[in-house]
Order: sequence, then C-alpha cells, then structure tokens
Amino acid sequence: MSDPTAHRTSRSASPKAVCMTALESGRIKALNACNDPVTEVENISVLAFLAQAKKSLSKLRAQMRPVLLAVCDTQEELGACESDDVWQTENITTLRVRLRGRSSLLDTLFDEVISLSEAISGAEIVLSPARRIPSEVLQEIFLFAAVDSPLPVHPSTVGGDSDDHTCDSLSVRSLPWVITFVCRRWRGVATHCPTLWSHIRLQVHKYRNFAIPKSLALNLFLRRSGASLLSVYIHSIIDISEHPVLATVRRVAMGVSYAGASPVMLTAMDTNSGRQ
Repeated sequence: MSDPTAHRTSRSASPKAVCMTALESGRIKALNACNDPVTEVENISVLAFLAQAKKSLSKLRAQMRPVLLAVCDTQEELGACESDDVWQTENITTLRVRLRGRSSLLDTLFDEVISLSEAISGAEIVLSPARRIPSEVLQEIFLFAAVDSPLPVHPSTVGGDSDDHTCDSLSVRSLPWVITFVCRRWRGVATHCPTLWSHIRLQVHKYRNFAIPKSLALNLFLRRSGASLLSVYIHSIIDISEHPVLATVRRVAMGVSYAGASPVMLTAMDTNSGRQ
C-alpha cells in the first residue's frame, strides 16, 4: 500500500486554514452569542464560506479513510512481528516509527474535521430563519403566548395549584419574564412592547412579607406597561385588604406613581369559590 502521508504536503491549503479565514473577524462567533439578524453582505459571505467549507470537509473525510486503513494495516503487521518466535527487531522498529507517523497524521486530520464541523455548525446557526423574523412579528408571537393565549385566571382550571409559578406575574419563571432571558434581541423587543406587560396576574397570598424582590418586580412590570390599559387579576385565599401590593396597584390606578398611566381594570378572585 502506498504511504498516504506522501501526498499530505501537496495540499495547497488546509481546510482548517479555510475555517480560520472565514472566522478571523470573529463576527460568526459574536452572532452565535445572540439572535441578531445578519446583514445582506454577511449573509452572502457566510453562504460562500459554507459552500467552501463543506467541500473541504468532504475532502478531509476522503483523506482520512486511507490513513485509517494504513494505521490498521501497520498495527496488524506490528502485531504479527511481535508474536513471531524470532523477533525481527529491525522490522519492529520500522513499523513502530511508521505507526507513529500515520497515527499522528490521523489525529491531525481528525482535529481538522472537528474544527471545520464546528465552524460549519456555527455558520448554519447564523443563517437560521428565526433571526430574520421582523421585530413586529416577534411582538405578535410574544403577545399571543403571554396575553392572547388562554392562560387561566384561576390556577386550578389547568390542573395546577396555588404554587403554579406560571400563573404569577411576579415570578421570573412566568411570561413575559422568561422571554427577556432568551437573548438581547428578544429582551429588547419584549421590553419595548407595553401591551405585553399590561396583563398582571397576582397570587397575593404568596406575598405575605412582600419582600423587596417582589416589590421591585411589580414596579418594573408596571413601568414596562407604559400607557397601556392594565388588566390586573388578583388571587388570594387570605384577607389582603391591607396588603401593600394593593396599595401599589391603587397608586397606579390613580395615576400617582406613573405619569400618563392608563386606567386599571381590576379583577379580584376568591380562589376557593371561583367568584369574582
């Protein structure tokens, strides 16, 4: 078998070098850290890189096959020599040197395949159609998920209970808070959509101490609602007539805390009886 290492040096450019050329600006890596849309120029550049990189990856994989077969053959030859009653010291030394060289080449090719595959994966993520969704459309999707979808006023209507955090607007595990944790772009779209923050569901019996984090969350929720008409749904299994959360909502309803605030529609719910 001819030595597959003989043609290695004849390659004009390694696929790894192709990968580094495409990523030298760091733009693809930066885009992989967010959901920002690519420009038309960047889109063309990334498509060109993908076409070239996939060809290089195919060539790399084609080169790996004979090298892998050569490594296996050398290992068999070496094993046969070492099991021979009469040790062929010279042959064994030669085979070990050859095995090290071929194994090293196989490792190099494998590293390049991994590197190039990761670069291709990153570039394909950059071209994801989700990045090209206009901000206005994203807002409509967020509104459908957080406002227009039939989320319950009463937690038990979906088989939940009073500990269901998705029914409490002051829980960061509920909508629309979770949207703001996805990426910078989604956060920007969500926080600049007042209607998204205009439906507030409060399980007030959970806020016995109304600690600072809850107070800050409520005030931030109200600020983000801007001048939108507020719909506040209040759930409780205890007397909350003197609860500070109601005082905050009343101040907003009276326009005391937030200049230009729109009216507030309050809905109180007794979670035991289901009466409003």
